[in-house]
Amino acid sequence: MRFCEPWKNYQNMRTEVPLTERLLVRRRLVSTLPRRALFVLALLLMALVSLLYLSQTSDVATTGYDIADLQAQQQQLQMQNEQLQLQIAQLESLDRIDQAASTRLHMGPPDHVVYVTAPPAVIPTPVASDQSTANARSSTPLGWLGHVINSLSRPGH
Repeated sequence: MRFCEPWKNYQNMRTEVPLTERLLVRRRLVSTLPRRALFVLALLLMALVSLLYLSQTSDVATTGYDIADLQAQQQQLQMQNEQLQLQIAQLESLDRIDQAASTRLHMGPPDHVVYVTAPPAVIPTPVASDQSTANARSSTPLGWLGHVINSLSRPGH
């Protein structure tokens, strides 16, 4: 019976605790659970905000490096563009063209100049009424050309 005595004492103790004290203990347990849950929730929220902050900071730093790389590339391309503009100006120089023509192409000033004169060409003007020209233009897509050829082939014009 020695083993039963502590059990009896425990049962007696349980029944001896007044109901109000048991309710207070239960309230303490209930009130500490939400506090613990709130603490854990706040801790998780702080961790989430910290991760978000780190992510944003990392993105800003990466964007800054990208901007610096693009600015360096822009400066390099501007320098290359200026070099190409200089090269174009050197190649378009009349002195360089004259030198290339005389050395590589064996060209030089002409020995003698020959001028050719041609008689002035007479271009006949067709005399036609405005209505026949309009009809010829509207009848076929190239009707005006046929009208001009016909007027040129007429004798006396």
